[in-house]
Amino acid sequence: MGELSKAHDRLVDAWIRYMSRPREDEPARDPDMEAKVEALLRGEPIPPGTFKRHRSVPDSWAFGWLHDMVEEDPESTWPIILEILRRDIDSKVIETLSAGPVEDLLGMHGVDFIARVEVEARRDPRFAKLLGGVWQGQMSDEHYARVQAVWDRRGWDGIPRD
Repeated sequence: MGELSKAHDRLVDAWIRYMSRPREDEPARDPDMEAKVEALLRGEPIPPGTFKRHRSVPDSWAFGWLHDMVEEDPESTWPIILEILRRDIDSKVIETLSAGPVEDLLGMHGVDFIARVEVEARRDPRFAKLLGGVWQGQMSDEHYARVQAVWDRRGWDGIPRD
């Protein structure tokens, strides 16, 4: 794998910091959110900014940026995923990487990445373990079966690690 650009390296660092932060940094949940969603579903007009993401949490930009990259620039996303996993990250970050960028990449672009995912899972046990947290989501049945063939589910969803 080639070296990441400085911008991508900053993205990796910020994404890991954001996902590792204590959750008390989260903005308070809007107590009226359920009513706002119900009103939206009924077709009532919603004031602009009602569902706007809270951007005051440091490094939150990295979460949105990587999310958008999965859809818009999957080829650049792949080495970023590998670099995040290469770093010394805690289980919370691994869980988010698995259920977020990896799952989305396979759901949106599985045809282009499934072979690489299989090779990487066979090469790197940490990547196989990362796949253990991937759900089918938008993935085709064929691609999901191929993920299941190489994943390591130990430690996920109450499955013993040994």
